[in-house]
Amino acid sequence: MRLLGETEALEASVRRRFAAETGSVNAATRLAELFAEEAPLLATVEVQSRAHALAVELVGLGPIQMLIDDPAVTDVLVNGPGEVWIERNGRLERSGVIADKDLIARSIERLVGPLGLRADRSNPIVDARLPDGTRVAVVLPPLAVDGPVLAIRRHRADPLALSAFAGPAVVQLLESLVREQLNLVVYGPTGAGKTSLLNALVAGIPPNERVVTIEDVAELRLPGEHVVRLEARP
Repeated sequence: MRLLGETEALEASVRRRFAAETGSVNAATRLAELFAEEAPLLATVEVQSRAHALAVELVGLGPIQMLIDDPAVTDVLVNGPGEVWIERNGRLERSGVIADKDLIARSIERLVGPLGLRADRSNPIVDARLPDGTRVAVVLPPLAVDGPVLAIRRHRADPLALSAFAGPAVVQLLESLVREQLNLVVYGPTGAGKTSLLNALVAGIPPNERVVTIEDVAELRLPGEHVVRLEARP
């Protein structure tokens, strides 16, 4: 068993070496290598555990990261300093994770910074899409009265079929409307499943059709090869 002082010294040494390096290597992989070099007697399981925890802190979003990594969670909602809320399996609930101002500020910077965006008093509202399709919305004081607001929305990795939304008769009707190129309006509150339903509907568009989409933030996953995806200017 390592003493507390030894553990802190080991982690500090790994932090310094990692901070001095540059490159695109996976952070957790490199940190595991550094832990193994600094403490060769550490068990592999402990090396991997320490490396993952430190990677989440250094390049991830700290305790918020584990919420994002949960496949059942679609929304992570930070309403200023305090407990973080999540939407899991369609229901809002408390996460048990507490976010202070520093954690929120670091998370916002790590999310929007690599996109070439900034969130500050001169630009207090940011709405962005990460490379994996995750949507990020930020509102800062003074517009956010109780502190920085951060909303992270992840979309399903496995698109739903139309049969997940309605019975056979309605599915047949919707498919015929898509084939006939008739106008459809999909509306509902946040989290109702509008994007999931639209993705299911557009799956019925013939692959040889030219499709053009205009979205505030691109979220639709369109089949076919002749697709033009546009985002509206703010």
